[in-house]
Amino acid sequence: RRLLAGLYTPESRLADTLLTTPRPNIVIILLESAGEEFANAMLRLQQLKTQGICFSRCYGNSWRTDRGTVCALSGYPSFPSLSVMKMPEKSRTLPGIARTLQGQGYQTSYVYGGDINFTNMRSYLISTGWERLFSMDDFTAAERSTAQWGVRDDITFQTVFRQIQEFKPQTLNLIGYSTLSSHEPWDVPLQRHVDEVLNAFAYLDDCLADFIEQLRQTPAWDNLLVILTADHGINYGNIDQSKPLEKNHIPMLWLGGAVRAPRTID
Repeated sequence: RRLLAGLYTPESRLADTLLTTPRPNIVIILLESAGEEFANAMLRLQQLKTQGICFSRCYGNSWRTDRGTVCALSGYPSFPSLSVMKMPEKSRTLPGIARTLQGQGYQTSYVYGGDINFTNMRSYLISTGWERLFSMDDFTAAERSTAQWGVRDDITFQTVFRQIQEFKPQTLNLIGYSTLSSHEPWDVPLQRHVDEVLNAFAYLDDCLADFIEQLRQTPAWDNLLVILTADHGINYGNIDQSKPLEKNHIPMLWLGGAVRAPRTID
């Protein structure tokens, strides 16, 4: 405790919560592999950064989805050679934002268009407080065949949108959502870049920005906090593990009517 006291302080440096309400409805979106190295392909996300709270020095804690997800949702650091998500005896003891908010009256659900049993993800999500899980098994056969990993992002973004539309008055809600299309084999219904990797991130960018613009037109926007970040970055071009700052730099952006005012936090 003495050694860690200066690293994990429980005291806030600023009294400003950045929000207009202490109890917004919350959507956490983990953008598959969407490190800041792909900012030039995700131009609409760069525009969204001027409309919310942008944390400019956020870094991913791993290079794999199963590890980055635990980092984001449980605040637990990843290990070089072990995946905690694959260790039920450990993962079920972890803290989790879903369980914490569940104890404060929130209803929780998680959406993932792929195989939610992969890397023991289902067990981890249930044990950390996610009540309702929606995965590829909850979609039609045609939707499940839209991408090699499962249901492509434009479809699952609409699933999240419908869930937000179904929020009942006087309830508190938390939705978690992992995208999947920005992952090899980069099979997306878009042809904007010759480079298939950049093309996949441009597709994710369109799906995300269209989703946000759609939400703005709804009453749910007024009490909504949308948290956007990435699970990790990837090796691409001349960026690899020898350049950890470039590879692990990821976006962190808060949007929604619950945001008090746009600002950048450096």
